[in-house]
Amino acid sequence: SKDGVIVISYNVDGCSTLYMMHSKNGGAPSGKLTELKLGLTGVLGAMVFNAGTSAKCELGFGYICANAPMDSYTLEFKDGVPQELTRWTEAEVGGLNGSHFVTPDLIRYKSFDDREVSAFVYRPRKEGKVPVIIHPHGGPEGQHRPNFSPIIQFLTAQLGVAVIDPNVRGSDGYGKVFVS
Repeated sequence: SKDGVIVISYNVDGCSTLYMMHSKNGGAPSGKLTELKLGLTGVLGAMVFNAGTSAKCELGFGYICANAPMDSYTLEFKDGVPQELTRWTEAEVGGLNGSHFVTPDLIRYKSFDDREVSAFVYRPRKEGKVPVIIHPHGGPEGQHRPNFSPIIQFLTAQLGVAVIDPNVRGSDGYGKVFVS
């Protein structure tokens, strides 16, 4: 941005996490990387700063969550300090009641070689034992991320089926050793 704000997105266990730092006079970054705690869990789309001024600017971005398709947001900065997050859209879900959709839990478990493996677990809102679908991603490489999936939402919210999206060994986003 014009006021030297740099925003970086990291993929952390499939979720986009935003961090910021500053640059001096548009030069090299300086200072420490600080997480922007937006209260969103999902995957970042494109992001762009508006022209703004050196004292005020906005970062516009798209964000998709497991329980909602992509929406548009802005994050206002004043004098390089993040201020207000504004959601501009409510994504269309075809007339369905989005309050019935579920958000997955991120779990971790040990693999055969004692490495930690993550998975997203979509649990239906009913009590007791439920059927489970284990849904490995395609490959040879790839990664489950908490993107909106109408199929997963239908299975969990309407049929009462739990869905587990494991990021099995070979998944992207965890380093070269994990992929091999």
